[in-house]
Amino acid sequence: MSESIDTLVFVNNALSSRLMHDELARKGISGSQVALFLLRRLRSNWYADCAVVVDYGRPPSRSMLGQLAVSGFYRRAASELRRLLASGKIRRIYLVNNDSLLTNHAIGWARATAACEVVVVVEGLMNFQDIRLRNRQSWRSRVKRLVAPLLGLSWDPPDDHLSGAFDRRVDRVLTFERRGLKAPADKIDEQRLTALVPPPRKQERTVLVVLSGIWQWLDADDDRKLNQGFVAWLAEQGFDRVLVKPHPHVSAGALDYLLPSHERLDVPLSIEDMAATIEAGTVAGICCTGLVTLKLLRPDLRCVDYGTRYYCERAYFGDRSVEDVMRSAGVEIVAF
Repeated sequence: MSESIDTLVFVNNALSSRLMHDELARKGISGSQVALFLLRRLRSNWYADCAVVVDYGRPPSRSMLGQLAVSGFYRRAASELRRLLASGKIRRIYLVNNDSLLTNHAIGWARATAACEVVVVVEGLMNFQDIRLRNRQSWRSRVKRLVAPLLGLSWDPPDDHLSGAFDRRVDRVLTFERRGLKAPADKIDEQRLTALVPPPRKQERTVLVVLSGIWQWLDADDDRKLNQGFVAWLAEQGFDRVLVKPHPHVSAGALDYLLPSHERLDVPLSIEDMAATIEAGTVAGICCTGLVTLKLLRPDLRCVDYGTRYYCERAYFGDRSVEDVMRSAGVEIVAF
């Protein structure tokens, strides 16, 4: 079956996975043509149709030591990637960024191959912000420079937006929203999310809190102040019921211990996959892509991002462009 593979797909979260599922169906690309590289631990029914699936299979780690735990994945993935690129049959590459060891090698290979389409698939808020290597832990690029040759991969440190959208070799940028997107206008391929019918019963005085990993980019004092402000805002709203949806890949940090009494939704579904059944009237969080995608999928919901300007100043070097996509989607921004 692998002899028919002509499409490489890299996804790293539920949003990029959803966009790719729809793209493959729209383009008439069958699973037998696809080699899928899961750059995070993900689940979806459509993966089983792919000819090859290389699965990350475990929670990610932010520490240098933690990378040893996923070394087996990178060895398998690098070997499979090299084999597929050497086949001479690859005609399409879909990637979510250009700072992964795997995607960086794939886009480097494509620069020498004219007969291959390269598409960046939007993964979330980072595509609407000015995210560069400065926004990543500095040791990561140094380690990649050392590890890449050991895996038989090239490593060319990105000098622009880490989505790869501005790379001369990228042909299209597949997105659910063009407003505020960091990408050349002539490359944008907007495929809007289809709005869903709300469930028959809705609990207007219930809030669903979606947790994010923003704490990773804040110092402890800034994180504490932001969390305390958010919890105080929740109390002021007087919600009758509080539901909490953990982030699928990282812990919520200190916020997890400050939240009021709540019901925890520990389910193996993304917030987008849950959209049709959410009965809460309000969905709130701090720097979460799900607030934007939920508002587009469920316009009836009140989606609230707390402390936008505060965390943008401290976590993103003052880049406030995330406000653009929040506002364009109809997300309510609460100042802190």
